[in-house]
Amino acid sequence: MIADGYLPSMIEAVLFDLDNLMVDSEPLHLEASRRLFARYGKDVDTLPDSITSNFYGMRVVDAIAIMVDFFGLGGSVDISELNREQEIIFLDLIRDGLRPMAGLYDVVKIVERLGLRRAVASSGTMAYVAIVIDELGLKSFFDAVVTGDMVRRGKPAPDIFLKTAEVLGIAPERCLVLEDAANGVKAAKAAGMKCIAVANTVGGHVQDLSMADRVVKSLEEIDEKMLKLVL
Repeated sequence: MIADGYLPSMIEAVLFDLDNLMVDSEPLHLEASRRLFARYGKDVDTLPDSITSNFYGMRVVDAIAIMVDFFGLGGSVDISELNREQEIIFLDLIRDGLRPMAGLYDVVKIVERLGLRRAVASSGTMAYVAIVIDELGLKSFFDAVVTGDMVRRGKPAPDIFLKTAEVLGIAPERCLVLEDAANGVKAAKAAGMKCIAVANTVGGHVQDLSMADRVVKSLEEIDEKMLKLVL
């Protein structure tokens, strides 16, 4: 942790995570998983915290693979097909159930006013992320959108953030990541980027965000003065 929250690098771009950072999506992800695994007679609510606490920031396909293994379904299902089925359920749920996180639009205005490049770097699929950005009215705000289905490895591997920096044409060390999950913070730091983490308590789980350069309680705490410190 840097003293007094100062991040003394020249930052040119802000990379936004999506789930539980921009939108309150976790309840919908959980409901989609409930409906999917109920088809196979499995109850995802029986998953132990030691497993579910690792899902945050993870690609859905990777979480599904873990659940399949836990429920002993490995020989009877296809992971990619389950992922497709869950996405169909999830996309149907989000059309009526997505809510922007408090402070999102204020941060968007600050980043725009400071003239920083901006991108979404989400573990979600492009089909999902495109719908969310459109629903939020932020389609024209972002210079790039990079999603979990565009990289080989999901968070906590750094692939998605490195890919986003590449698309923007900006060195990783010139990027600031806004994240809410431990897996995302680990990925940002592994990519050599600065990271401000939002300490959302999702599903009752407290994420270990200690690797972040600064931790705030919500996006509402991020103001122009804070971001100017990284310029």
